[in-house]
Amino acid sequence: MSHSDRDRPSDRTGRAGWMLHPAALLALTWLVTAALQPAFFAPDNFALMLARSAPQMILTAALTVVLMAGRIDLSLGAVMGLVAVVASSPSVAAAPWPLRMATLLGTGAACGVIHGWLIGRRQIPAFLATGSLFFVWEALASAVQGASATGCPPAAPLPHPPSTAPAIATTAGLLLAGQWILTHTLWGPRLRALGSHPEIIRRAGLSAPPLTLTLLVLSGTAAATAALLDSPSPQAWHPAASHSLSALAAAVLGGARLRGGHGSIIPGTIAGVLIVQSLTSHWPTTPTPAHASCLGLGLLLAAALGIDALRHYSTRP
Repeated sequence: MSHSDRDRPSDRTGRAGWMLHPAALLALTWLVTAALQPAFFAPDNFALMLARSAPQMILTAALTVVLMAGRIDLSLGAVMGLVAVVASSPSVAAAPWPLRMATLLGTGAACGVIHGWLIGRRQIPAFLATGSLFFVWEALASAVQGASATGCPPAAPLPHPPSTAPAIATTAGLLLAGQWILTHTLWGPRLRALGSHPEIIRRAGLSAPPLTLTLLVLSGTAAATAALLDSPSPQAWHPAASHSLSALAAAVLGGARLRGGHGSIIPGTIAGVLIVQSLTSHWPTTPTPAHASCLGLGLLLAAALGIDALRHYSTRP
């Protein structure tokens, strides 16, 4: 066998690759959902699912970009929860609208600055840095809220959650802007190079820490934006870990690779979030069976990681 034959992917993996595409996975998910729950795709239900997906779309888009750069941010759900708690505090809620928005977005950006400094400047692995800070932001949110943290605490409701149409429109605009930046500016290729071939960044005279810092500041700001778009009901349970793991599962199902260098907001993020939301939309939301929901999310994440491994196998030489 020649060297070129060894480097060429096998016919079997080439033919199976399309089955792992996010659009194909979404189509399969919807076929199964339509067979089990036909009423799920009624116009009102579908619009409501899109509105509820808005915060997760923003989180997943941010995490997708982070994964493209070969990094990971496990603290997005905790940052989102912290911003939600800050938004519910009387002093912030009573502030003028511009000051309130600046405070909330600044809180998310400040968390991103700390992440970027630890990962980019101090060279702490992203998994360790963001995983540890997840608990720091959880504890800080509990201190601000004045209650002890629990494994699955109810999310703090925002004073004025957005209605369905503005939430969908805002999310669509942000996703389109993010995709345009990735495809029409130098930032997208640089992030992919940082994730797949970091030596290219070094040879181009660029420094990885500033890119990492900028990326994680935007990630923290995105988590704050997701908190502003969230509209939980008093009966719904939204633990920070659930937000983080759902975003990770959706990003991987949407085509982002844990090894870096791959990913897209459109269609990747949208397909990944719709897959997760379609599968989890009818999970129980009362406190009693919450552990069953956590187990289901864990299984979904395990399936996403398995698909990521299959994608790597199907494309490697």
